[in-house]
Amino acid sequence: MSRARSFLYMVVNHYRWPKPRSKLGFYGELEEQKACVYSVRRIDPSTLFHREDQPQAAPATEKTRLPPPITTFGHPVIGFNGRTMEFMLFGRARDKILAAPRLKSPEHKPVLYDLASRTSCSLPGMSVPKCGSLWLAVGDDLYVMEDAPLWWEREDDASSKNPMEALVQAGKNPMDRAWHLLPAPPYVPPPPHGYPCDIVSTAAVVGDSHIWVSSKGQGTFFLDTETRAWSKAADWDLPFQGQVQHAPEHGLWYGFSARDKGVLCAADLSSLVSTGEQPVPRPGSHELDMGIVAPEGRTERQDCSCLVHLDGGRFCVANYYSKVVMLTGMEVERRGEVLHLIKHKSCIYPLRGNCFECLL
Repeated sequence: MSRARSFLYMVVNHYRWPKPRSKLGFYGELEEQKACVYSVRRIDPSTLFHREDQPQAAPATEKTRLPPPITTFGHPVIGFNGRTMEFMLFGRARDKILAAPRLKSPEHKPVLYDLASRTSCSLPGMSVPKCGSLWLAVGDDLYVMEDAPLWWEREDDASSKNPMEALVQAGKNPMDRAWHLLPAPPYVPPPPHGYPCDIVSTAAVVGDSHIWVSSKGQGTFFLDTETRAWSKAADWDLPFQGQVQHAPEHGLWYGFSARDKGVLCAADLSSLVSTGEQPVPRPGSHELDMGIVAPEGRTERQDCSCLVHLDGGRFCVANYYSKVVMLTGMEVERRGEVLHLIKHKSCIYPLRGNCFECLL
């Protein structure tokens, strides 16, 4: 059972693209930035919703400042790549943030930050760094896999190149953690130098014991976290893209629709483990158009949208536009077999030259 979320955590990337040392031309020598700094901002999700005595109030949009950081993380820049770390939220109380380097480095380890005590510690590195992680919190553990494995780098054993890894408690102290290496999903890799095999969805179902993922054109697979064995479930794909959020108050799983991130998709995955049936769209309510409109003067949405379940049928959707990020409060009411979407407030946060990394 999920717990109500007291706060959202926005990660902001303060990397600045290097500028030429010389003004003589475009090919002047570039100044390399030595470190990339990320800040974590704590946001009260209640600011995204109307008061209970105003349930039918019209959607509102307001501009506001980012709150001050509660902590920062730094990591050296490799070349001119400004995205050097990934961030993941886990724990039953969603009270731990993992900041993991995208590239393997013996000098730079993942950092675990405890939101309750505001303390941090260094962890051992993953056996295989993840350039683009798809992660899932299961109980107090964290499962991490590559969302676009580089299958062309494999030789004979793809699972050794792109395994799933689990961060589990290794002692009495909740901050004592160790990585457990798990096999990769049994995808069929493309030919050498082919395209990555994209994983488009993930979900934990039935007592936190199964993880389900779909791969474009290859079907759906599930991992039994107790036996650590993968199985192929079917040739069809789950109807989502990216991470999937379980809303136990509705008995449904929510995520961005596989066809459009502007559409919220809902499906009942609870029967998958026992029957292997594909999630069936709920009559008239399988997909809900969120109707999110870009802020004035911003027309291009960056490919960096996030969905966070807040409990009580409430969600927050983050959309990143040039120089601003917009958070929108959404509420889904279940009326029998029909789902009704209510859009509450949107808050626009200017980034002042920085970049939005993610919302946790």
